Amino acid sequence: MALFSSLRSQHSRFALLLAVAAAGLVSAVPFGCGAPPAASYFTVDAAPLDAAIEKPAAWEHGANLVVARGCPACHDSADPATVLAGSDQPIAGSEAYGANLTPDPATGIGRWTDEQLTQAIQRGVAADGHTLCAQMPRAADMSDADVAAIVGYLRSLPPVVHAVPASVCPGSPASRGDDDDDGDDDGSDASTRGTPPPSPGALLISEVMCDPLGPEPTDEWFELHNPSGAAVALRSLTITDEDGRSVQIGEAPDLAPGAYALFVRTSEGASAQQLPAPTLVYGEGVGATSGVVLTNDSKGALSILVGDVLIDHFPYGGSPRRVAGSSIERIEEPADGGAIGCTATTSWGSDAGLGTPAAPNDCR
Repeated sequence: MALFSSLRSQHSRFALLLAVAAAGLVSAVPFGCGAPPAASYFTVDAAPLDAAIEKPAAWEHGANLVVARGCPACHDSADPATVLAGSDQPIAGSEAYGANLTPDPATGIGRWTDEQLTQAIQRGVAADGHTLCAQMPRAADMSDADVAAIVGYLRSLPPVVHAVPASVCPGSPASRGDDDDDGDDDGSDASTRGTPPPSPGALLISEVMCDPLGPEPTDEWFELHNPSGAAVALRSLTITDEDGRSVQIGEAPDLAPGAYALFVRTSEGASAQQLPAPTLVYGEGVGATSGVVLTNDSKGALSILVGDVLIDHFPYGGSPRRVAGSSIERIEEPADGGAIGCTATTSWGSDAGLGTPAAPNDCR
């Protein structure tokens, strides 16, 4: 299709459903008991995926609109492996630069809300209220549905860390490149500020169910824990298994201090195991060997990354004892720094297995 040649080598990712763990996720959405409400789901990208899985119609529509409106002409970078990652070259006849439109939280649109993106597209108003340069076309004629399709498409792009030069608009008092009032032109913008991504050690892989009583990988799940004293952003994290298969979190609420985020492969698996609702579903509709797969052998491991920075690594396969139907819970790290696990001993539901999903671990 011409669309995909226009968008270069488009990433092979698929929008999956992501819901938020009830315990401690910072969100304005009220969650009750039972099955998670539809409003609690968020988007996750998983890679690699089976080639046979097609993009949703809304994604295709958003991608077509991006091409039709000429966005790549200003917003593509010099790196042909990226899409809409921002340009280091000014738009002809101006000192305006095409911004990074990928969901990177530091240099892209990762911390913009959907409403802020809508205002930028339709009215040319940035998240902090300043007027964008005239080189940014105003799409006042575009319907809310079309704008939503574009926003959804932009959210699906792989986040790229790329700080573009600051734009200077005619008549503007100063560059917009350093809106964070810290005195340095670090490429950050007030509109991208918010809950920061976790630093190494501020988010831990605390529990892994790699060998559930039910079918694999359908019933597999894992848990993240925030041991720090401040909320951390889950969006734009990458979770990777020992074979390099990964899940990348899209838009998601923040994880509060001391709270847990529970990821399950499928909603069917969450229901069958009576996992606390709602949970984060990371593999709905994905092939059995695609996305993150929790292997049962001694090589089993999970890692969390922000960009190329390793936040945490849990080699759960090295746990001294593994029992079918029991999760592997993280325990204190030994002196050499290698995290090890122990077998859970608590049942969280009738015939559901042993573990402490979205709760403190029970083994030491």
